[in-house]
Amino acid sequence: MDRISYLPNAILCNILSYLPTKQAVTTSILSRGWRHPWKDLQVIDIDDQPFYCSSNSEKWEARFDSFVNAVLAQRNADSYPIEKFRLNCESSEESISTWLDAVIGPCLQELYLRLNFIDDDGDGISVPEWIFTCPSLKSLGLTGYICLFDSHEVYLPSLKNLKLNIDFGDIHQLLSGCPAIENLELLLYEFRYCIPKLQMPQTLKSLTLSEHGNYDEVTGEISVREIYTPFLEYLNLSIYSSEECAIQVSAMKFPNMVEAHLSIDECADENVGWVLELIQALKHSAKQNFWH
Repeated sequence: MDRISYLPNAILCNILSYLPTKQAVTTSILSRGWRHPWKDLQVIDIDDQPFYCSSNSEKWEARFDSFVNAVLAQRNADSYPIEKFRLNCESSEESISTWLDAVIGPCLQELYLRLNFIDDDGDGISVPEWIFTCPSLKSLGLTGYICLFDSHEVYLPSLKNLKLNIDFGDIHQLLSGCPAIENLELLLYEFRYCIPKLQMPQTLKSLTLSEHGNYDEVTGEISVREIYTPFLEYLNLSIYSSEECAIQVSAMKFPNMVEAHLSIDECADENVGWVLELIQALKHSAKQNFWH
């Protein structure tokens, strides 16, 4: 006896929400009772890798685009708005913008994008501006060839978690528009432009910063990262700073620090002072688990 099929629709949707959307949709062929539950999913997880075929890239891209269009068109969006959306793909900017416009809604709480498409000019994708003014959004992850233009208005009053691993954009403007952010992960190894000064939000409880220095050809100045975060409990700092691309971290005491991890490669002897100051600040923390 198939007892799972007799479970309430809400429970079936909860089970399917832990699967990639492609697998969840495939359950519709199991029986008549499984034809429609996936259409009520409020968690959508779409990845183009299962469609990948190196021998015919145009064919698999077309199949993937058709799949995403069908999923977004057939689901019961009015009754079950999307709460969590994850997209990992190499599709065109036009297709991605269309899909993201279909996802927007007052119930969207989590959005994770990993986009690998590059336009003819070598620039990243500009995602729809509504992403940066979505009042319900609590978690945002942007990875890949994504550009944050200066013209974007940014105000994310509910955002608690932010992960950035992108190549372009005004990161300072984005951080300034997140008044309630608590967990921040910045991976700037491949960032194409120099950020002379970047101040971490004071509301942070957890900070992961991984960065290679980017040389400022105009000023040649050292890039400064200010960590004046009195509520910080967890710090993971990975810095590679060379003589040509120097980074300096300016920090304060951390009365709530619980755990800190430091991996610092500082090539210029004259810049090593900030490392010692940071270590001293961490050692004077009230609660400390310290690795370096």
